[in-house]
Amino acid sequence: SDWYHDRLTRKQLADEAAWKKHIAYLKQFLARASHHDEAERLGIEHRLERAQESLTRIRSKACLDSLQGTLGLDPLYRG
Repeated sequence: SDWYHDRLTRKQLADEAAWKKHIAYLKQFLARASHHDEAERLGIEHRLERAQESLTRIRSKACLDSLQGTLGLDPLYRG
């Protein structure tokens, strides 16, 4: 039904927004010269790659299809 598809689409879009936020933060962290050693110790470059892979996956039709059977996202949610 349309309302259910809307809930799933909202969930996908919310997940996409969250991964974009994570990626932006990791890029900011890497850009700081003062954080170079810590970024290396924490494997931030690898984490950034994984986050970008997750964003690509989240954007796919397969991801939307995988949400079938879930509640999706409540249209009243304002997270």
